[in-house]
Amino acid sequence: MSSIRADVAAMLRAGATHAQIKEQLDVTEHTVRRAREALRMTRARRTRSELTAIEDQAVAMLHAGATYKQIYDEFRLSRNRISELRKTNVIPVPDSNHVSATRRLTVDQAFTRHTQPTPAGEHLLWTGPRRGRSAKLTASGRVHNARTVAFQRHHGREPDGRLMRTCDHPQCIAGAHHTDQRLRQAQDRVDYAASAIVEGASRVT
Repeated sequence: MSSIRADVAAMLRAGATHAQIKEQLDVTEHTVRRAREALRMTRARRTRSELTAIEDQAVAMLHAGATYKQIYDEFRLSRNRISELRKTNVIPVPDSNHVSATRRLTVDQAFTRHTQPTPAGEHLLWTGPRRGRSAKLTASGRVHNARTVAFQRHHGREPDGRLMRTCDHPQCIAGAHHTDQRLRQAQDRVDYAASAIVEGASRVT
């Protein structure tokens, strides 16, 4: 089980809801469901607040041009319910050419389209759709976490555990400005070694 799955499993065992896990760990519904299945834990019926949060996220995806299948795969909402949400929120059906073009974009192309560097170039800002606090990227017929994509592009690997931003700009998703569990543990070891050296030097003097 990967570190993210271990984090998810720990929260599931503690009784956290799917919405809480996705918000805190920035993972997809699919990841939470797979962790629950691996643990052989049955899922309680969705509460009204959970369903409301899910439907709000589905509406955000509709506004961003997501297809019914993408929304179903993410939240397991029925096609009829998704259609009702579209009508209730007066969201027009996307032009088929726009949907096809969006789905044809590669992850790198979609990422480039929805990011904007700050004038001095020290931060990379997300300009695309969001779901709550999460930046969501639609490409190749799937919805991706934009922060995860940014980290992968910069470090050349998937993040290990929860991503944490190291800069103070709330909209920055630059891969260089995020650390995962592996990077944080490595930095802790460096800090510990440096502290030991300083402590040893002070004893000598």
